[in-house]
Amino acid sequence: MIIYRSFSQKIFYGANNLIDYDIKISLLQYYIILPYYHTLFITSNYSVTEILFITFMIT
Repeated sequence: MIIYRSFSQKIFYGANNLIDYDIKISLLQYYIILPYYHTLFITSNYSVTEILFITFMIT
């Protein structure tokens, strides 16, 4: 995911941006990953390990 990688690059800019990094990662988890979990659990019969594997492949 392009957005996720651009956020993860902020780690290398120094310790002052780690708070900004944490905020953006938490926003990504709530607005991208959790709705994706929600639609997966409703529309499919995937197991938990398959869902975790899919999310690791996305990020």
